[in-house]
Amino acid sequence: MTVKKNVHIIDLYTAFTSIVDHAPGKGSDLSKQFKRKLSPCCESLDSNGYCGQQGESSLELLYTVCDKSDKFFYWDDMHPTYAGWEAIMKQLEKPLKEFVDQD
Repeated sequence: MTVKKNVHIIDLYTAFTSIVDHAPGKGSDLSKQFKRKLSPCCESLDSNGYCGQQGESSLELLYTVCDKSDKFFYWDDMHPTYAGWEAIMKQLEKPLKEFVDQD
């Protein structure tokens, strides 16, 4: 008789560093898909600003957005893009399925 586990610790640190801790063109296939691993797709025009910030008019955008977010790992200074999360989840899929599918 096997004992079912109630908690599974996910190693996000390793999943993230396996992608961003390589020079451009180096690393796994998941890592190589990102041309910009540490630079955000959405950047403020002001060093003290943030992605999505608007000026006095809602039409005055104080940020820029990249053309190809799928080539960037990060959306802003801390959040991965959809492509970034997809790459992370590809690494975590097998251990999560094994945990959920315990008999």
